[in-house]
Amino acid sequence: MIDGQHRLTKSLIEATEFGPLYVLYVTADLTQAYEHAANATHLIRHFVYLKPDIWLIIDDLAAAEPSTFELLFHSDHAFRQIGDAQYAAGGEKGSVRLDCLYPEAVTIDCETQIAIGASSVHADQPMELLRIRNAAPAPDGMFVALLEAHRANDAPKAVASVDRDGASLTVTIEADSKKYVVPLPALGAVDPVEVTLL
Repeated sequence: MIDGQHRLTKSLIEATEFGPLYVLYVTADLTQAYEHAANATHLIRHFVYLKPDIWLIIDDLAAAEPSTFELLFHSDHAFRQIGDAQYAAGGEKGSVRLDCLYPEAVTIDCETQIAIGASSVHADQPMELLRIRNAAPAPDGMFVALLEAHRANDAPKAVASVDRDGASLTVTIEADSKKYVVPLPALGAVDPVEVTLL
């Protein structure tokens, strides 16, 4: 959302890249999906699926004027804080851990929200919500979130970090004896970046 505006009208998947068997990478230009009231100049989502149970979501957002950008994650189960910018939600069989990796200065709230709509089993029902937003209005921003699914009785395995080399940022994810390196795209870039397995 941008300054509370979130009325989706349509989205456009600009590029899809199927990497090696262990990675699925999709980018989507969502700029046209938001009404002009949101003042969006670009909204680009990079979605990296590291099979079988890790997702990296990179949202690149910009508006015509300094704005509050928000990411909303919904669940049937309440989110609980498990660490700095780390949250979990889960039921009897499975859980998901969400780490807000970037930026460091964010505000995170756990709430309950009514899901309004007719096309979901959750229509007009309360759902748990994790709201992540920039700490202060800005003309642009990038959010990086890691989600990991796991069995309810198992601990999450992924360890992730964001490393800076000058102006470049890289996400490193280690899980199941594998190490993935994902350079963050330049602001406004729609093309996929190359994911490396070390």
